[in-house]
Amino acid sequence: MQNGDSHDIRNDVEDNRSILKKIQFLVPGFSGYRQKEDIRIADQLLRSQVSGIFHNCIDIMLNMRQSLSQCFKMSNFMGLADLISILQSTDGDILHAEQGYSGFAAPIKINESNLDRIYDFDFSFINSGQEIGNLLETITDPCSMDDQELSSLLAKSKSLVLQCRESWSHRLEEIEKIRVK
Repeated sequence: MQNGDSHDIRNDVEDNRSILKKIQFLVPGFSGYRQKEDIRIADQLLRSQVSGIFHNCIDIMLNMRQSLSQCFKMSNFMGLADLISILQSTDGDILHAEQGYSGFAAPIKINESNLDRIYDFDFSFINSGQEIGNLLETITDPCSMDDQELSSLLAKSKSLVLQCRESWSHRLEEIEKIRVK
């Protein structure tokens, strides 16, 4: 699932449990609920981190758009606007995704392994966001770049964002499979 330099937030959530949460683990029937809630908390923290990475990418693109307008290089404006829009949409979808419900009488039963699979999907967005950011950071001075070169880098960035959207679709399909059960 994760590479060596990545961090699993689920461990932090477990390590930072309050005394009340630790007591809840001792109550029969309540420990499963508590465990699922902890995974949901970790997933929400993870998706917030992904959103922060995407926001940095969006900021880079907004600065790039401003630079291009100041040097009157308008040929890549539409491609840049499209890329910003797709990334903002993806960011919103990831940040505000449904987490499911884990109450005692939940209408849809979601077990820990299902939640872990969702977490794994969400974790992949960290690497995607970093890859997009790394590519965008190679564009240090868009005004001095050749229009074709800039267009090519924006197209590569868009391809990465679209791959991220495709992964998001797979995540949603995974959730739908959980709901059917």
